Amino acid sequence: MGGGNFHQFGSRAAFNLPISDTFAMRVAVVHEQHDGYVDYQKPSGQLPSVADQQQAYLASSASGGTLAGFKPIDPGQYVQGGDKYNAQDQSAARVSALWQPSETFKWNLSYEYFVDRGTPSMSLMQTPRQGQDFWSALIDTAPYLHRTSNTVRSRMDWNISDGMQLSYIAGYNHYSGKSDFDQDVGVSVPTSFTTNGVYQDDRTNSSGYKNWSQEINLKSTGPQTVDWILGAYYGYEDNDIRFDIPIMNGTRYGTVSWQGSFIQPKETVESYALFGQATWHLSDHWRLTGGARWSHDDKENKGGVNWGWAYDPTVPQVPISPDVYPDPSNGFSVSQRNTAKYSKGKPTWLVRLDTDVSENGLAYASVSTGYKSGGTQDAGTLYKPETLTNYEVGTKFVFLDGHMTWNSAVYYEDFKNFQLSAPIVYPDGNHGLGFSNVGGSTKVIGFESELAYQQKGDRFNLIFSSITKKELGKLIYAGSNDYQGLPACPPESNLANCADVTGNDLPHAPKVSLTAIYEHDFQLGNGGRLTPRLSAQYQSAQWLSYFNLGAGDKQKAYTRGDVSLRYSEPGDKWWVNAYVQNVSDGRIRTSAGRFTMADGSLQYVSQYLAPRTYGLQLGVWL
Repeated sequence: MGGGNFHQFGSRAAFNLPISDTFAMRVAVVHEQHDGYVDYQKPSGQLPSVADQQQAYLASSASGGTLAGFKPIDPGQYVQGGDKYNAQDQSAARVSALWQPSETFKWNLSYEYFVDRGTPSMSLMQTPRQGQDFWSALIDTAPYLHRTSNTVRSRMDWNISDGMQLSYIAGYNHYSGKSDFDQDVGVSVPTSFTTNGVYQDDRTNSSGYKNWSQEINLKSTGPQTVDWILGAYYGYEDNDIRFDIPIMNGTRYGTVSWQGSFIQPKETVESYALFGQATWHLSDHWRLTGGARWSHDDKENKGGVNWGWAYDPTVPQVPISPDVYPDPSNGFSVSQRNTAKYSKGKPTWLVRLDTDVSENGLAYASVSTGYKSGGTQDAGTLYKPETLTNYEVGTKFVFLDGHMTWNSAVYYEDFKNFQLSAPIVYPDGNHGLGFSNVGGSTKVIGFESELAYQQKGDRFNLIFSSITKKELGKLIYAGSNDYQGLPACPPESNLANCADVTGNDLPHAPKVSLTAIYEHDFQLGNGGRLTPRLSAQYQSAQWLSYFNLGAGDKQKAYTRGDVSLRYSEPGDKWWVNAYVQNVSDGRIRTSAGRFTMADGSLQYVSQYLAPRTYGLQLGVWL
């Protein structure tokens, strides 16, 4: 268990229960929580005076030239207390059992329960308004997150003979979730209750996901001239969701800018696969591996409807609430019907040749293909499957009697119909989620190497990667609501705004990444150990989206460090550990977006890795 700043508290425990010679159980629990990192800004000092609000209102078309409909901005609509954004509150428990009635059969069965009651992560202004803290925002939608997951896993292994094993693997998961999030992130301060600012609430009213999977495989065991495995897989999903987006001018009490409700009562996925792989030991030093897989996916959206705002002036101008079903009587009309079916299969394969370089190493070369299913999307249209051909050459070495390993690989990846998805606006002003397939080849070339050393009292890891090429294929029309201010699009694009991203770099693909970890045990006079641990990571500059829009859409090169100091008592019955993460308190972006301001300027926002955190942990072995 442990605690730290931001009221961090964590605990975990595990108990092994050897019930009999053939049956054992294990119970494990974990809980992690901390307060949110994002403080609530006070509206006082930021909102304009009532006189200025009246002037702004009169200048707008909403007023009709009179103050009859004017109302002052209510400061009480801004959140000032309660849970903050970027908070964690997660708990999980697992009960697992192993039954082995004989040497030829064993059954592993487990149940897992996971619950998340934290809060969503908030995007922050890269350049805060004057007088405001960096880790703060002007919030008008309180955060909410409620996720629950129940999972059952089962695996049975039966040794049919000395050289053959049959396995049956099955699983079931039921996930449900709700959330509420301030999508406008407080980037604009309203000039009146219905001008300049934007109120946007992204709310998942309900979501449910159920999936079942089964796999059976037969494989060789023990020393064989040819090692092999054959198998079959089946999976089924049954999903539903309702997602609302009210967008109001100025504040939640302003006129409707646009709002919609996305109701998908039943989306199903049915997947089948047959696979096999064999490794032929050509000699004592050469091995040839070949594998193949056939996959097929059936996807169906049944009765999905997107509702959009109809701009009927006779209905109340209020944000849609979770207990209201949209229809023309409350201002909505059907913008899209999403009922559709997708059905497609694809074979994939692998060929690999490897050889022993010496007693301590091997070298290999492989060519493999991959497949990512297509599917249905808004308006009942389909998007294509993504395919990949991967070429890889690598080495694996072991030195110092097994105390040091060094693995390296260079790879070239060629994607066809590379898939991109983003929230978009259609030419008629309605919103949706769009999938695009990038034409031509999307190419990635990289190198990665990992050196690991472990000796009594010393542990060291050095991980290096370089992505020298990460080039998108051809996509002339790419849109995203997360990036306002993109150019207007021609009608054939079916987008209101978009940009040509052909040949752009893929996001989150730094040219150079280096991670080093070192820890050493100092033996103390009382028999205890003191173990300092140092971790440092360097990454070169990287884009945060495929738009490659400049400094606001990029994370510059950075170095991040973590340190800890652990004391273990002489009998290893307990230990205590002090840690600091993100020692330099660096502001490291993980995403980006931008808003168009009233003066036409663009304000960039980003989500960030956690600020500096520190704390103390205590462990006990019973």
